[in-house]
Amino acid sequence: MTEFVRRIGKGAGPDGMALKIIPIWDRSDFDASAMRPETEVSVVKDVFCTFNGSWEVKAEDRFGIDLWARQNPPNGYYRAPSDPLYNDDAGGDHHIFVMLQNAAGVPYPGAGFAATSDGAGYLQPPVNLNHVVQLTAKAHGWANMGMYASSLSYPPAPGPWSVTRLGWSEQVVGMGMPYKLHTSVFIILQMMRWDQVSAATYPTLAAQIVGEAEKRQVIKFNPQAALQKAIFAAGFVPNSPEFETVREGVRYIAQRAEHLNSGEVRIYFVKVGDWGNVAYQVRAK
Repeated sequence: MTEFVRRIGKGAGPDGMALKIIPIWDRSDFDASAMRPETEVSVVKDVFCTFNGSWEVKAEDRFGIDLWARQNPPNGYYRAPSDPLYNDDAGGDHHIFVMLQNAAGVPYPGAGFAATSDGAGYLQPPVNLNHVVQLTAKAHGWANMGMYASSLSYPPAPGPWSVTRLGWSEQVVGMGMPYKLHTSVFIILQMMRWDQVSAATYPTLAAQIVGEAEKRQVIKFNPQAALQKAIFAAGFVPNSPEFETVREGVRYIAQRAEHLNSGEVRIYFVKVGDWGNVAYQVRAK
């Protein structure tokens, strides 16, 4: 596998459309226990823009193409019309183009993608096809979707469009037509093994350790929450997320806790809305 370096062009970056990338571990459907070292995932490799459909590099164009993207493959994405992989739609000036590459940087013709203007949550399983545009890459590897006046955005406020590859994939969110300017976004995703993702996306060992720990956090401490206030006050530590249960039509929120010295286990619970009356049940040994 070639070295993975993520590049975000000026038109997509904080001084342009300010697009965001949702990592796989920040998706609402992420389950760390389902991931194996060999699991294949899709990560965002490059994002760049063109302005008015032009592939000419102009420093004054806020949403224009970057020099690195204007290079020929394998370093960039410009191909001459005589090239068998020439994208004859690439001059489109209000489009989202997306490509999937393998680990060696070779495009997948026929790769499938999904886009929505209703919120990135619709791109996560179970996918609601009433809110999703399904895209298929052509022989040259690019899938193409047009954006229109309803896609107006005012950066840094996000635009309405999000796009991803279905399955375990990062998502790019916030695309639109900034100030009604004719801007296109090009997104390149790359296939990668799950055990390679961490090393590729963290700049240092310290950042990798912290980031990997964050992905595996099971409980988020909130000392102001009614249950956790009672748990900590009694010298216990929560060791389950909060969960809801219903008895005779009454909803309760509960959480498991344990005393680190004695090993006593309590399940703290409170009726929804009656946050001042927290009780607990001791688990029999």
